[in-house]
Amino acid sequence: MITVYTQDNCSYCDMAKQWLNNHDFKFETINLSHDNLAKDFMKNQAHTTVPQIYWTDSILPPALLVEGGAQSLISMGKDKFQEITDKLTQQNLAFQELQL
Repeated sequence: MITVYTQDNCSYCDMAKQWLNNHDFKFETINLSHDNLAKDFMKNQAHTTVPQIYWTDSILPPALLVEGGAQSLISMGKDKFQEITDKLTQQNLAFQELQL
């Protein structure tokens, strides 16, 4: 699952979410303006800006997908981003099979 950490009145956050929507990626949004646990997570990860785009899974620890937020996401391009998310999906499935 792709998770986009955002905050209120963030044009770069809007840009990242629009890019993901335009390329048919499913994602959830967590707004740091309204979620203190998420804000603490971002601080613990040493992030000082948003958006931050993570791969989150209930089993494995969260993984940062893109260094640099919206502009890096757009520069990366759809194919490379798809490749990364596909690889993480496969890793998660393999890990789940090991747990059975």
